[in-house]
Amino acid sequence: MGPAGKDNVPPTEEALNATIYEMKQFLNMATHTTLVSMPSYDIDKMPSMYVNRQKGKHIKRINDGVRESWTVKNHPFIDVFSLTKACNWANCSYDGGHR
Repeated sequence: MGPAGKDNVPPTEEALNATIYEMKQFLNMATHTTLVSMPSYDIDKMPSMYVNRQKGKHIKRINDGVRESWTVKNHPFIDVFSLTKACNWANCSYDGGHR
């Protein structure tokens, strides 16, 4: 898997599992950490070079994959993903902002 925008392919299963594993390792070692999720992206407004990296449920899968690690250790969590995904404003940018 090349840099974002280079080959425009979705992450592999191996890459997703590695990301989840590394995040779990960090959360299991960390103390006094607040986790902030990535935003949910509006695919229709996203630059085409990044679309395949976000299609599907990759970000949700990563969030779901590490949820147990942050809840078991009582890490505070700010769920930007759900908030930006639920927004109904017409002026949302692809990255969850409002311009």
